[in-house]
Amino acid sequence: NNTLNIQQFNYSPHPYHLPNFMDIFTWSIPFVSEKVTEMLYGILNPSLEEGEEDEEIDNVELPPEVVKIMRANIVLAEEGTAPR
Repeated sequence: NNTLNIQQFNYSPHPYHLPNFMDIFTWSIPFVSEKVTEMLYGILNPSLEEGEEDEEIDNVELPPEVVKIMRANIVLAEEGTAPR
């Protein structure tokens, strides 16, 4: 049983390109980290209720770890590596 199966594939161009030809990790990590930060903030701060306004949320003091992550996201957005 000396059967050799050969498969041939055709080249097709990539369907889309990210801005500035960034790779997927550089493009998506700032977005994902921002969403994870928001999720963790919502989980760790149960004192906020669903009905409160954004103005009241802005006055809440954030833990230093959350502030650090948010500042990193802002810097990445200013450098143009964050998805827009």
